[in-house]
Amino acid sequence: MATELDVVDVEPREDWRIWVEFEDGVRGEVDVSNLQNLHVFAALHDRSVFEKVYVHPILKMVCWGEDLEISSCSLYASLISERV
Repeated sequence: MATELDVVDVEPREDWRIWVEFEDGVRGEVDVSNLQNLHVFAALHDRSVFEKVYVHPILKMVCWGEDLEISSCSLYASLISERV
């Protein structure tokens, strides 16, 4: 079973993208605009909510609140696939 890497930094960017950095140094921008189409992420339609992205201090995941987070594995996979 793969272990999730901790996210160490995240920043909102233009066009519903986030810049994310992992503990192993992998970093880059990920397009998360597709999340807006999922009911649970509907709040991200509001740019002011989207811009409040942060790294959860305990879980080390990208979050927009206590009930709104994204899998570190999927973000990492997106970054790695762009390098191939």
